[in-house]
Amino acid sequence: MEDKYAECRKIHSILDSKSDGCQEFKGTPSAPSKCLICGCDQNFHGKVPKHLVLERKIVYTRCRKIHDFQFRNCTDGCQEFMARGPEGTAEALKCAVCGCHRGFHTKEFTYAA
Repeated sequence: MEDKYAECRKIHSILDSKSDGCQEFKGTPSAPSKCLICGCDQNFHGKVPKHLVLERKIVYTRCRKIHDFQFRNCTDGCQEFMARGPEGTAEALKCAVCGCHRGFHTKEFTYAA
């Protein structure tokens, strides 16, 4: 398991001695020690202890698409996104229940050890 890095702790003078708000280190293949988000070196990011590294899973829940434009607030009531097809296909982005694109469903994160 590779090391994980969290928030950037570099203090920036142009931000009135505050950090830039970057919450996660993202390296790139061309520059693995430079953060793609804030541009700082990996050493400015706090290292996460291995026992605290959690697996993040994205879950799509209720649909927020407004289907009745006359009332402007009626959603279809779909409470969970269920893909129409296998992962990696265009049908995987459509909900089998309501027919909407996955982007209309609320995105939630779950964490597990």
